[in-house]
Amino acid sequence: MNLVGIDSETFLFKPGSMAPKMVCLSVGINGESDVIHRRDPACERTLRELMELALSGELAFTGANLPFDVAVWANEWPDMLPDWFRLYRMGAVHDVQVRQKLIDIANGEHNGVSDPRTGLFTEYKYNLQHLAKRYEYPIELDKDTWRLRYSELYPVDVKDWPESAIDYPRHDALAPVWIHERQDESRIRDEAEQNRARFALHLESNWGLRTDPHMVFRFEQAVQARLDRAKSLLLATEVDFTRTKKRTKKGVKYEEEYAVREALLKQKKDGSYSRNLTAAKVYAERWAKAAGVKLRETPKGGIKLDEDSVREYGSEVLIALQAYGSAQTAMNDVLDVKKGVDAPIHTRFEVLKNSGRTGSSKPNVQNFRAMPELTPATEEWTNAKAVYEKDGESYYVCGQRECVIPRAGWVFFNSDVPGLELRTSAQATKLIVGYSTMGDALNEGRDPHAEVGAELLGISVAEAMKRKLDHADTEMFLARQTGKIANFGMDGLLGKRTFVIQARAKYGIVMTEEEADAAIQSYYRKWPEKREFHQWVKTQCNSGGGYGWVTHPFSNRIQGMVRPTVMANTYMQGLGADACKAACFDLAEACYVRTGPLRGSRPVNFIHDEFLTETLEENLDEKAAEYARIIVEAVNRYLPDYPVPLESMAPVACRRWSKNAEEVRNPDGSLGVWEWPQWREQEGL
Repeated sequence: MNLVGIDSETFLFKPGSMAPKMVCLSVGINGESDVIHRRDPACERTLRELMELALSGELAFTGANLPFDVAVWANEWPDMLPDWFRLYRMGAVHDVQVRQKLIDIANGEHNGVSDPRTGLFTEYKYNLQHLAKRYEYPIELDKDTWRLRYSELYPVDVKDWPESAIDYPRHDALAPVWIHERQDESRIRDEAEQNRARFALHLESNWGLRTDPHMVFRFEQAVQARLDRAKSLLLATEVDFTRTKKRTKKGVKYEEEYAVREALLKQKKDGSYSRNLTAAKVYAERWAKAAGVKLRETPKGGIKLDEDSVREYGSEVLIALQAYGSAQTAMNDVLDVKKGVDAPIHTRFEVLKNSGRTGSSKPNVQNFRAMPELTPATEEWTNAKAVYEKDGESYYVCGQRECVIPRAGWVFFNSDVPGLELRTSAQATKLIVGYSTMGDALNEGRDPHAEVGAELLGISVAEAMKRKLDHADTEMFLARQTGKIANFGMDGLLGKRTFVIQARAKYGIVMTEEEADAAIQSYYRKWPEKREFHQWVKTQCNSGGGYGWVTHPFSNRIQGMVRPTVMANTYMQGLGADACKAACFDLAEACYVRTGPLRGSRPVNFIHDEFLTETLEENLDEKAAEYARIIVEAVNRYLPDYPVPLESMAPVACRRWSKNAEEVRNPDGSLGVWEWPQWREQEGL
């Protein structure tokens, strides 16, 4: 099969135009390349002929970041898009960047490698220029002169272009073929699946997210209110201590100490404030000594001042210090959602992390904050709604998610995959040790969290299920929550201390290490296969000098040089990632090119096991049924023993993205659209 390198040059992309106007097509094959202007009829003809050959199985495409180019071509010739989906489905579209990530992850060298003799770290990058150097492509790629200037050449025929302007696209087509042919195929196991997911994620990024200016304003005001509350306390808290200054006298360098009195905030030249961490650590040491509290240490011997630590210390001032830093970070989140008011937010999805999961950056739309992040600095953490005062009025606190809204006339479909982490954990465990009692419980519709809670309390499952319904039964509630911590956390091989930290940080539960140990033992008694699985993991890593190699189920993707805690967790995470990325592509295909009810809808975000899609506000019941079917069928290809029941999927139609969104039914029983009740109340809706 012939391998064809293919690329395009375009006008510059910008918000709202991520598939910009095309300038030229470049094609590389058998060491020869051609650059064809978009205005030349041969451009479209050549691309169509190559696609026909690829569809017949006679050739395959390769390149670097090909989803960008495919989106550009589909924007120029929309009727090509169904064939590009077919080519991705066939595995006829390769990408040297994805291939290299698979190789490096398999070798335990993702993003770089350390020299065992010197300890020096060599960073690996995955753009075409760095890959060309890594594989000793004979020409050094010039990524500076013309890369951002091709719009200038659109009016000019290629024959009249400067030679360097022709060389740039020529080598962008030839270099990927060179790299592709030299990459280690034995380490590349699921490239087609990863490329399909990358294409689907690129389409999501292209469509982008819009935000509500009114809610963005309220979000900003909430963050500012939190900053102001913490600032007044921190400016009023001053500490006496000594600083040192380096001096030189008659050529001799020495340090001189001098006394200072500084507040826990210091003002910068631009008038803003930053935390004075030197003064804060002095304050923490003195406060802890007076209060009889033991401070936590960082791995390097410093004082921990993270949220979980300061809440354990119990100091109002230190809680305010941490809250101020958190609110400063949240102010950056405000800037992120502000961008979506005037133009779509286009994130940069990363299709492949070490475990197989995806990532997102600039901004990270997979980690948009929800409301509880913005509760006041000195209040107890709570899931309850919070308010802040502004000019005598009370406003409900919102997070980044609540700022995200669909376009006018559209609504969101929002759905996660229920019980996915437990099902992937059970499926991976069965494949390795031969059985899973947790999986059996899931298939029977039982509650694994309550069952661990029952084991912890020493009561029957029947009694636990009965007590679970009594909302006043605090003991059963806490036992079930503890079971949830164990079921979700133990595949990370949590120890007693880490279990305590997870309980407090994620669930607001305070427990001792002895209680954590009791929970861990209850977990292993309830699910004995997990003890066997974890022992198998430790054996694998012990035989590898403390490291192990993972071959992920079904995809056969290799993950090398992992510690036991990572190995135990990555089977569950990697399997879930593979399953959901398959659903991501299937959903995109249904929205863009299939003929079903979702045609014309647009996926806009992918949050690991959660799918957010815009659709016109019509035929919602039919669309919801198809939405659930597509996701479940894709996911269950990776969960043959413990499949997700179709009836458990309940896509929510909503007018803004929120974890609080829930199913709404119209008076006639049809699917309605959820809107945040507090927002409706304030807006008089």
